[in-house]
Amino acid sequence: MAFIADAYDTDKIHKGRWCEYQGSRFLIARSDNDGFRKASGEAERARVMAKPEDRKFGPDLHDENLRIAAEHLLLGWEGVVNREQEEIPYTVERGFLAMRNDTEFADFVIGASREHTAYRHESLQETAKKP
Repeated sequence: MAFIADAYDTDKIHKGRWCEYQGSRFLIARSDNDGFRKASGEAERARVMAKPEDRKFGPDLHDENLRIAAEHLLLGWEGVVNREQEEIPYTVERGFLAMRNDTEFADFVIGASREHTAYRHESLQETAKKP
């Protein structure tokens, strides 16, 4: 089989695809979308340019990375509820807090954003699974 130059769906890469997790649905963009790469690059440049005493490490750096993910990878959700079982709409802050408070959920979001073959055009999904 030949290389397919236009195998990937640009809309899915940047606008996300719906993924299921614990009975809810999450709209997740691919990890190399333009917004995520730009925000990650800007954050890295800021860290490099900062005075040593102002550089972020440990929890601060982790939180900064989760905020970038909440804004550029996790783009929405459906069926997410609070402790009182009331459905809550997605906001970047809620996405950040959900990932910060539940590392398994954060791993899911990051992992789903890196499943590159899932961002192929629908007609090529089966082709991507074949050896």
